[in-house]
Amino acid sequence: MYHGAIYRDFNVVQAVILLISVGMVFINLAVDILYAYLDRKEDAIRSTEDIDQVVCAEFPDPVIQPILFNIVASHMVHGPCGIFNSKSPCCDTDGICTKHFPHALLSTTQITDDSYPKYRRRSLKDGGYEYKYQKSQKDDPIYLNNGWVVPYNPWLLKVYEAHLNVEICSTVKACKYLHKYVFKGSDKAQIKVVQTNNNGKYNTYLL
Repeated sequence: MYHGAIYRDFNVVQAVILLISVGMVFINLAVDILYAYLDRKEDAIRSTEDIDQVVCAEFPDPVIQPILFNIVASHMVHGPCGIFNSKSPCCDTDGICTKHFPHALLSTTQITDDSYPKYRRRSLKDGGYEYKYQKSQKDDPIYLNNGWVVPYNPWLLKVYEAHLNVEICSTVKACKYLHKYVFKGSDKAQIKVVQTNNNGKYNTYLL
């Protein structure tokens, strides 16, 4: 049911997405906002079972779904950071991930009052899967569990084969989520231009 609904709604923005460079598509899609806007009760996301039909935060079965497993491993794994790389850009001065990875492993999805749901992230004992990550042949392999998976929609991920974070935003924080992207402005950077004068001294300009 939800895959069909996503396809109908996603056609609205599909033309814009196709203008982005193929292979380097970065999208943050608020699924439930589309449903609320179109006011289709049959597509409303109301329960944890509904959430699990739209958003997944786990590695799929590598035997049954090998293609999807490889796409998730290539595009939807965060880091690894923290204990594996404390100098990662997402880590604070204490080496803690500011994006809260790895997330806690949960056997079922949980709906919270004023934030994103806590998506199902099963452990090996509960039927989950792991991914063997190895940065290079010189490095030892790391086995990453579902706590490192960025939430995604399987259907959309197979269509675009790119990093495509899908979240359920059906609470009061949906407004904050939208306004953040409206008012954050364009990307900015500060550069320093250094010029040597005749005295061997440097004049510094900040742009």
